[in-house]
Amino acid sequence: MPVLRIYILTLTLLCTIHCGYSQCPFSVSLSSRGNCPGDTLAIRTDFTLIQIVWLRDGVVDKVILNAPADTLYKAVQPGSYTASVSDNEGCTVTIGPVVIKATDNSNASPVSISPSEPAICSGMPVNFTATSSSNGAGLTYQWMVNGVAAGGNDPLFTSSSLSNGDVITCVATNMNSCAASTSNSVAMVVNASPSISTGPPISLSLGKSVVLQPTVNGDINSYLWSPAAGLSDSHIEDPVAMPLKSTLYTLNVETLKGCKASGEIMVNVFSPVYIQNAFTPNGDGKNDVFYILGGPEGSRIKDFSIFNRWGQKVFQRTDVPPGDPAFGWNGYYNGSPAMEGAYVYKVIIRLADGSSQLFQGTVVLIR
Repeated sequence: MPVLRIYILTLTLLCTIHCGYSQCPFSVSLSSRGNCPGDTLAIRTDFTLIQIVWLRDGVVDKVILNAPADTLYKAVQPGSYTASVSDNEGCTVTIGPVVIKATDNSNASPVSISPSEPAICSGMPVNFTATSSSNGAGLTYQWMVNGVAAGGNDPLFTSSSLSNGDVITCVATNMNSCAASTSNSVAMVVNASPSISTGPPISLSLGKSVVLQPTVNGDINSYLWSPAAGLSDSHIEDPVAMPLKSTLYTLNVETLKGCKASGEIMVNVFSPVYIQNAFTPNGDGKNDVFYILGGPEGSRIKDFSIFNRWGQKVFQRTDVPPGDPAFGWNGYYNGSPAMEGAYVYKVIIRLADGSSQLFQGTVVLIR
């Protein structure tokens, strides 16, 4: 008897220790989107699963090892489905059943589909609408593209990634009778869209010209540039441009099938930098200031420095606009009129595209 008591006590202790780390049965649920063949069964649990055994009418249908906590399973055949679920503590729980009905297509409601556009350009969206004699009551929808499931459970299907010749159908299933009806087939006509590559902005000196040369792909039927100002011909692919000011040109093209594309080319027009070689700061109001008379549109004077014959800096301005005498040298140094003679200047122009140009030379101060 003492041996038997020790054995029973040992079993009790083992059970107590085991039950402290595992809940058996643990919490797990089985649900279904519907009760027709092809509907999805879903297992939900917060516990770590090591095995799921799916059974249909009591016969093993599929075994899943190391299953995730959220597991989906498509029931393709009618029958009574249950699942034996095992956690990582060795506990097994059987859940279900979910009954999947047999399909009875004798009560199927005919369904038809129609596209919003019979022919589209590649990349454009197209809408398909499914209609049935039952007005959609109790129906689920499965859209198919070339026989492959696409879209959600909705009488409206939208896609912008179809290719020419793709075939679209829809299977509508009555959730009460599981009667399924396949719609008519629609073979899409998808015409190739053109493409335009325009390249970087163009810098152009005022009075000069440049040929606009975008790269255009496609069966192009028409070209249209806008604005037309400054162009030799606004209806060709590569016009000559000679604008009087900086202009953003837009090219619109259209194919024989009516597919369109557009692209833009920026032509930045600038006036050449002009720096005078002499000035007369005598107060007569004529040529009294030495300054940068012109520069490219959108440019700034990054540095404007003037030096005398001994290399002393007598004047400097930074980050100022060109063409403004308010930022030029009036011929004074340390509050007194500077001596007549030649002075060396250094000018750094920062252009609108971020690049810089250096100009150096001499200017003669005459009184």
